[in-house]
Order: sequence, then structure tokens, then C-alpha cells
Amino acid sequence: MSSTWLKARYPFEKTNREKRDTILTLSLFGGLILVVLQPFGFSVVHQTQHFLVYFLIGSLTAGINYYWVPGLFPSFFEEKKWTVGKALLFLSYNFLILGLWNHIYSIFFVQQNIFLMTSGPQLLESLLKIMIIGLAASLFLVLFRYNLLARRHLELSQSLNQNLESGKLASDAGKAGVIELMLEGNLVKVGPNELTYIRAEGNYIALHFRDETKAAPPLYRATMKQVEEQMLGLPEFFRCHRSFIVNLQAIESSQGNSQGLFIKVDGSEEKIPVARPKIKLLRTILEKTAESKSS
Repeated sequence: MSSTWLKARYPFEKTNREKRDTILTLSLFGGLILVVLQPFGFSVVHQTQHFLVYFLIGSLTAGINYYWVPGLFPSFFEEKKWTVGKALLFLSYNFLILGLWNHIYSIFFVQQNIFLMTSGPQLLESLLKIMIIGLAASLFLVLFRYNLLARRHLELSQSLNQNLESGKLASDAGKAGVIELMLEGNLVKVGPNELTYIRAEGNYIALHFRDETKAAPPLYRATMKQVEEQMLGLPEFFRCHRSFIVNLQAIESSQGNSQGLFIKVDGSEEKIPVARPKIKLLRTILEKTAESKSS
């Protein structure tokens, strides 16, 4: 397994839908593994009954881990630092905890021998089985999701690029000829065709222009929310990410991979990320723009 691949960026399940899908997948996958491989020795007669219990245990375990644990260790689960290796580690941890709970259930309700709970060989054997099964299952799930996201984002990127070629968003700001922003108590006027995107940098925002020189972009002490509120009447400016507002007219192309969807604007080499909850809305806007241009 390549160390480069383990260090590759990997999207953490951020939205409730993504967490729900992962929890259901873990629970179903874990339950099926336990039923098919029978690592705890129960009979075929009780497969359905035990599968339902394993599914419930898996749902509760994964639910706690995906909803509560990231809140306890926010720095570890920071999205921009989340990698394939961390995803494998966290999934393996989920399978380990799930397996331990299922081991306890097996002792009490399947084998019905509480003395096995304190049996060293029995516990070590169970832990070894759990670790091997969990690691193999985690690797399979990460590879599956990695390739699925790569294909999905690539298809989205191709669709967006087709819409970008079909037409641009009509600019009301272009008719006015100027954008006025109140920043640090001063009125800042910029040309709508020159401003390509705005980026948050800590407690400041940076204005990026189409014909930027090597000099750093101007910085203003403000929040993205404050700027976004001032641009509500400008439909060509779209907040695609918590740290970016992009001029849709300036988008040149998009690129998709397993890490997400990225766009490139005129005059900049920066890959601007599109937050996963924003992808559908961006696609809808560009599709409507292309349709209006073709009609």
C-alpha cells in the first residue's frame, strides 16, 4: 500500500446524509460479515436473529462515532487534514468497537457462557479476528468510496464544463458598471468584470482580480458573511465554499477527483473548492444559464 495514497486527501462525512449513508453501510456490511464468516461461532439457524442485533449494535456504535467523536477531537477530524490513512484508521476503530460489543453479545446470548468473558485465549482470538476483518473491510470500503467519489466528481466536472461552454451568466452588475462594498468603514469600488473571486484568510478577506500582478491581493478585515450579505443582489457572485465567493462569469473550467470538485477562474492558477452541499446548486445555476443562452 503506497504511503502517498495513504496521505492523499479524502473527504470526511460532513453532511447528515453522508453520515447516515456511512452508518448504514457500516452496519449492513458489519452484520453481513459476522453472519457469513461466523467469527463468534453461532449456528446457521440463528443467522437472521443475530444479524438484526448486529445491525442495531453497528448503527448505534457508528452513530456515536460519526456524530459525537468528531466534536470531541475537532483538530483530528479537520476536513482539510483528513486523509485516506485517517479514514482507514477511523473505520478500523469503528469495526473494532463494533466487534467488541458483538463479542459481549455473543458471550451472553449465543454461547451463553459468561466465563468466556474473562478467558484470555478466547478474548485474544476474538480481538485478532475483529482486527483482521475490520482492517480488510475498512480497506474495501475506503477503496470503494474513493473510486465512487472520483467517478462522480469527474462526471459532474464534465457536465459543468459543457455548461460553461454553452454560455455565461447574465450580469446585472455589468450594466451598473461597478460593485460597491463597505469594508473597514470605507466604500470600496471594483469592476464586476475584474473581480474574479474573494477568499477568506483568517480574519481578513482577499479580493482577487482578473489581471493580477505578482503583488499580493488587497486584504480587508471582514468576514465572508458580511461580504456575502452585501452581494445578495449580484447573481453572478456565488459562495461555493465557506472560504470562497466566486464570480461565475470568470470560471474557465472545473475539475473533479476523489477529493471533490474544483473550479479555476480566469487569471488564477488556484484550484477553488466547491463544498459538497453547494455542488448541486452550482450545477443548477450553470444549467439554467446554458439553457437561457441556447433559447
